[in-house]
Amino acid sequence: MSARDAKSKGSQATEFHVNEPELQALSERVAQRKIEEKDWELLDRYLFLFLKLSRVFQYGRIRMRKISRMLFGKRTEKEKKKAKEPPDAPPQAGSGEGETPAAPEKDCRSDSAGERQDQKKRKGHGRRAADAYQNAETILCSLCHNKPGDLCPACGKGRLRLQPAEVTIRFTGNPPVTAKKYEREKARCDTCGEIFKAELPREAGEEKYDASAKSSIVMSKYGNGMPFYRLGMQQEQQLIPLPPGTQWELVEQAADSILPVYLEIERQATGGDLLFIDDTPHLVLEAKKKLPMTGVVARVGERWVTIYLTGPDQAGKKISVLLEARPPGLPPPLQMSDALAGNQQDSILVIILLCLVHARRHFFDIKEFYPEVCGPVLEAIGQVYKHERTIKNLALDAAARLAYHREHSQPLLERMKGWLQDQMDQRLIEPNSPLGKAVKYLKNHWDGLLGFCRHEGAPLDNSPVERALKLPIQNRKNSYFFKTGHGADVGCLLMSMIKTASQAGVSPFAYLKALLENRSVLRQDPGLWLPWNYRAQLQA
Repeated sequence: MSARDAKSKGSQATEFHVNEPELQALSERVAQRKIEEKDWELLDRYLFLFLKLSRVFQYGRIRMRKISRMLFGKRTEKEKKKAKEPPDAPPQAGSGEGETPAAPEKDCRSDSAGERQDQKKRKGHGRRAADAYQNAETILCSLCHNKPGDLCPACGKGRLRLQPAEVTIRFTGNPPVTAKKYEREKARCDTCGEIFKAELPREAGEEKYDASAKSSIVMSKYGNGMPFYRLGMQQEQQLIPLPPGTQWELVEQAADSILPVYLEIERQATGGDLLFIDDTPHLVLEAKKKLPMTGVVARVGERWVTIYLTGPDQAGKKISVLLEARPPGLPPPLQMSDALAGNQQDSILVIILLCLVHARRHFFDIKEFYPEVCGPVLEAIGQVYKHERTIKNLALDAAARLAYHREHSQPLLERMKGWLQDQMDQRLIEPNSPLGKAVKYLKNHWDGLLGFCRHEGAPLDNSPVERALKLPIQNRKNSYFFKTGHGADVGCLLMSMIKTASQAGVSPFAYLKALLENRSVLRQDPGLWLPWNYRAQLQA
């Protein structure tokens, strides 16, 4: 049935009223196989009405499935069972006419070995090694008796030799922020009234709240999502009071102290050759609405930096403002995002890449309703990721990776696209159905989705920034909102520092503590205090 016929019959169905006695009589005549000439028109109208209602119910089930996943989440999008290939399915790699060249023999071995490695369960006792407790206080327990060189008290013949120390771990509990009370003796002259106080020890420092206290509060709030009031309750219950207002003042001071380093990280992000961007909403009470919080993961050479930006604009506009400070002479960066219009900006010259996982999700969400079409599509995209895994196992460089995808992945996806187009041309897919919309999304954004087959180093999906956005989402689920725009900016700054330090493989707590302890020095040259080089300054 054509779309025009469906539209014309749809208008008839809306004017058609169900006559229950008439329908009952028609059902009896059909059961007795005594159909009259006038019954054919009634059958046609009732059957079309049934078809239309079944589509409405099916679309409703799909919408309810999407809503339930939005509300309650989903476990995984991985395919556990291989979908059965229908007779008219698109040809897969290495089969049929126009097959792509098979990967070298070593590729197959590496891929199968990688799969076996993934399936093999790791064995272990589940305990951490002693050197994992880097921040634990080390206390040396010396031998009082039976020292090295002494006679063995067991046999009385041999001599004792020094062996590697045995490490025993003991855990103690403390509030996130601890305190020490120094009782300073005082003496007052009974004649002139002059008061003399005992001197504080050097380890007491000059500040009431030292760098470790501020770092601990920052990590609790922005690294682990603990609200100020909850941390205040815990401190109160453990008899070290620390009110929420005081916590905010300390956090604000910390952000102001490390601002020069954040600006340097932001400056480096503008010169990145690859940018991952995405938005997540966050409520700001001062604005009386949810504002998009943009995550930007930038690849700068061999390093990764992450920054978070809050404001009324969507990711594309924020990136356009950010890239205004991009050093001249650099080639256009690759920009990976989903296909939302708010992520695209024509005013900045970037190479647009689109996330393959988002395109796949359109088919994955409806695979139970259209298995004969969604199965081959999911299988083809899964094969692309197998190719990516093979590339990683072979440790290919960017140029070799591009050539491999062009040889193996691009023909596979092109055949898949052609097969879907044939399904549309043969009117086997309803254009306005969820399946038709999934195919339309794939066709409309084809060039961006195949960016990894055109540009060296282009990724397949937007997963890095999706993972990076879990940090502000965790904060949102626990703290619910920012009170002011200034508070949102402070939170974005500190979360950017925490995430970038984690990506560099350093402890965020130790890094923030070092920056706060050297805040008067780092302003002279913030570029020397980045997560990957700050240790050299501490040792200098």
